[in-house]
Amino acid sequence: MFKNSPRPAPTHDTDPSTDEEDHVPFISEEHDPLIPSSSDVDRTFRDGKATWDSLFEQARGMPRGLWPTGMLDPYITLMDVPSLPEHIPIGRVLYGRPRWSLSPDLASPRGMDQDDEGPMLRYGRRLGFFLLAEEPIRSCISQEAASYSMGLDSTTTDSLAVLTMCWSYILSVRVLEMQGREVRYSFNRLPLQQHETPMIDLVDASPALVRWLSAILCPRFGWGPKDQGKLPMFATFLNQDSQITIGGPSFSPLALNSAPSSSEAMELLIELCHLFRLGTEPSEEPEWEAISPCRAGFLAALVLPYYTFMDLQPQLPTPHLAKSQRDVFKDTHEQEIRQYYSDIRYFMALGSHPPSVGSVLWSIFWQPDVDCNLAGPWLSSILEVLRPAIKQKHVEVILQMFIARRPRVAIWWMAVFLLGDMTILNCIQRYTQKMEENGAVGSMTAPDPIISAWTGANQSFLDEEKDATYGEPSDLVSRADLLRCQFDLKLQNYDSVLLSWRPFGYIQKGQIELDLWQLLENRYVRQYHSFVWYPKRPSPATPDLGFRHDTGRDVKDVPDNLDRSSTGIMSKGDCLPSLSIRPSRISTRRMVNFLVEDTAGTRDWTNAVLPVDQDQLRWLFHWEHPDPMGNSSSSNGAENGRKEGSASWFFVRDWMAGEFKG
Repeated sequence: MFKNSPRPAPTHDTDPSTDEEDHVPFISEEHDPLIPSSSDVDRTFRDGKATWDSLFEQARGMPRGLWPTGMLDPYITLMDVPSLPEHIPIGRVLYGRPRWSLSPDLASPRGMDQDDEGPMLRYGRRLGFFLLAEEPIRSCISQEAASYSMGLDSTTTDSLAVLTMCWSYILSVRVLEMQGREVRYSFNRLPLQQHETPMIDLVDASPALVRWLSAILCPRFGWGPKDQGKLPMFATFLNQDSQITIGGPSFSPLALNSAPSSSEAMELLIELCHLFRLGTEPSEEPEWEAISPCRAGFLAALVLPYYTFMDLQPQLPTPHLAKSQRDVFKDTHEQEIRQYYSDIRYFMALGSHPPSVGSVLWSIFWQPDVDCNLAGPWLSSILEVLRPAIKQKHVEVILQMFIARRPRVAIWWMAVFLLGDMTILNCIQRYTQKMEENGAVGSMTAPDPIISAWTGANQSFLDEEKDATYGEPSDLVSRADLLRCQFDLKLQNYDSVLLSWRPFGYIQKGQIELDLWQLLENRYVRQYHSFVWYPKRPSPATPDLGFRHDTGRDVKDVPDNLDRSSTGIMSKGDCLPSLSIRPSRISTRRMVNFLVEDTAGTRDWTNAVLPVDQDQLRWLFHWEHPDPMGNSSSSNGAENGRKEGSASWFFVRDWMAGEFKG
């Protein structure tokens, strides 16, 4: 419960422990240091609703089917993203670590591992990038595809399925090439339609294009690696009931038995776009533009690994490709395709790490100035605004609101919806109620400072600079700064990134362990520096400085609208809808969980510096005293050493287990 709030009737978001709590002698909610006051709850909800109501009004002002110019350019997501190495091992997972730079005026504190290249570079936690799938994901042709609700023009909608399959092939074969593996056609292919009008009329296409499309649109694995090994995570095949028909010149399978390389497939894709003139006409108003068909297919293909991890199914609109009289496929569209291919290893780095996509997606709802014990009212206010659009499946309106708020984040939502599974709407509702997006599989909502640096979109309080410096033992240190400094001492620790919302409250500096004092006293800055791949061990590691450094290109002036609207004082007699407590409770527990652990990894309740015992705090019910022996984290961030069901960790089981972690 929140302070001074009447207990509502049990709802879907009520914690299962609520009934048990009624019989526990907790401290009164009014004196509970973790539970916010009713006035703070009211203000947070109303500010949140005003903020998202404003975004809704901005969405209503956007022309149907058009988007702010430049805000759906995939390059806005590339800041310091590294590129996958040109040569990678034949294995399912590729590992690497970031390197962080600390300001030179900060001497190396005890406990910070130094990099050989200098005392101010620190290695971060290990990330695992997934190259190969156990089974390729199956796509289907569906009348329920989300793309039908996105306001796309008919050319983009009718070509999306084909172009997504084209980009899926290009991305997949590029991975195989980087592994030194060859690709071949199988004996499976779509037959050419002879007597009826086909969905895709390839009458003027080259035999190579006809052969390629007959393979990638075939429900039965029309292509694959020659070694018959596992396929890349970007690979997808259509379901058996996907009734796609093609027509065109006949070809000799024996003469065209060699499947195209990724670069050859790019040329075939360009031929396809020229053949059907798959471009977009410029808008009458320069501040708006439509998403081009090939860009839509590219974005959709990039999130195929995310769909696999989330157990979603790609649902694509029925394809219809016929000759157009409009000459809308320009040289600029062809250059766009070639540029995507040239930079494809940067995009693949993001796409092949599904947790990074998840961390970006769910940061759309994060607000930097909302305390973690007020996350519930904030998220409830968002659902209050989004609920009608979710219920009516108005995907375009939701995307317009997202793009008005955070374009660098919204473009990934565009990609997820282009791939078509409407289940993602349920995920949005679930996240705003429970702070997890999927109850059936592991969650990928946790923020990640590494991905924030790669994409240029902050995701948590750890991405913000310190509030102040603290020189005197009597200074009051914000818990946010305390945990920032603690994070900077343990950059290889996985668990410390699980909290996105700002910690609340203050602790006197004299009560904080001495190992943190030097960081608290200096206004240092932690900055992302580079990434080191480990393609082969023990091969020497060469730092990758990322896209901006490598190419000299950078999309600047991308807005990030994290302003918070204020509604003033609540009017007398006003009442709030039922609010979800769970996000506040979970976030607060995470904050306390990090506070009780010192820099050496020892866990003790006194480290939290709270005025009461944990057993007296309602929001810590079933949160047992941490066991420093049983809950220590391994250096690479894995949780394999934790006992299943450990009470002090039950609320952080929102990640993939074992190797799915960095």
